[in-house]
Amino acid sequence: TNYTAQYKIEGNESFTTASDTEVRRLNNWQVEDQTTEVEFTNTYKVVVPADLTLLKVDSGDTSKKLSGAAFVLYKEENGVNKYYSAPEELSTTPGWNSLTGTQTESTYILTTDEKGEITFVGLTEGKYTLKETKAPDGYNLPDKEIALSVTADGEIVGPGGKVPGSGSTYTLTV
Repeated sequence: TNYTAQYKIEGNESFTTASDTEVRRLNNWQVEDQTTEVEFTNTYKVVVPADLTLLKVDSGDTSKKLSGAAFVLYKEENGVNKYYSAPEELSTTPGWNSLTGTQTESTYILTTDEKGEITFVGLTEGKYTLKETKAPDGYNLPDKEIALSVTADGEIVGPGGKVPGSGSTYTLTV
């Protein structure tokens, strides 16, 4: 007689191979005197985070780096904007927070330094929006926000295509 069985293992158990007896034990099945070898393959999705350095420059003289430009980076999750919150150390994972209570976007503003730079670390696959909220003194705010996406391979794509960079580090000049 031929039998077809479907196996379902729930919980935090991890197997590379298992006997039918082990599967029966996990699922509380009562089958006697039958042994079948079963092989399980675990598939893992490797998440490759990307780091983005934003470089703010004068549009007429790109060698002139601009400090004092303020930006927020956010992504939408389930209809709610989640704002990037810089980690204490650049080697750790950033926080993503929705606005609560009396908070405004200004809670999550990052400002370009004297080199005209801001670094956003640990961006994982998904779609993001970069918004300049304050232009440097003597400059105007741009009309549009910048749509970015991070691919499964950790590459960053902007309005003009792939953002220049290598490995998982990219630089977007605005």
